[in-house]
Amino acid sequence: GDGSNPEVLRSSGVTNPTAIFVSYQESNEVLSATSRLRNAFENAPIYARAQTRVEAQLLKAAGASEVVIEADELSRSAMALLRGLGIKDSPETLHILVARAAGMSVKEVEDLLVWFNCMDQDGTGLLKPTQLANVVKKSNSGVLTDDEIIQMEEWILSVVKKPVDYIEFCKMYVKAPETVRQALTDGCLL
Repeated sequence: GDGSNPEVLRSSGVTNPTAIFVSYQESNEVLSATSRLRNAFENAPIYARAQTRVEAQLLKAAGASEVVIEADELSRSAMALLRGLGIKDSPETLHILVARAAGMSVKEVEDLLVWFNCMDQDGTGLLKPTQLANVVKKSNSGVLTDDEIIQMEEWILSVVKKPVDYIEFCKMYVKAPETVRQALTDGCLL
């Protein structure tokens, strides 16, 4: 049924939800559902997904407790949402969640965290595409030609369009060609 319809939820046995997350593709659907659900479930925290900051403001006005701005905030907000539901945010929990999101083993995620922190020299928690390309450029991990280095830099710059956090770095690493993976790994050893 229609999850934005409070009567459908009530008929399914949902009378006092612990939390509600509204995430439709169309912003008008998110706004409508948030408003309807806020009126029906006054005390339930409502987390809503927005595509822009303007939409986020509208959703807050409609009754959203928290708004996650799709592209910028989902990975950074995931732990806050989990904490709000009483799930502890130990490093082990974070590593498990990141591993699931990136399709990796927990050991790989832990190794990538070490490499990520090595590259994050300014401590912002974000790596710029140019930082990643520079790490590849400095690496000497069996790359034989300048053309191979240029290809790896071009791959990074074509895939990484904005600064990436740890979770996005893991996702990018999984998709990377083996030569890029090796260069990023070795780049921190130099």
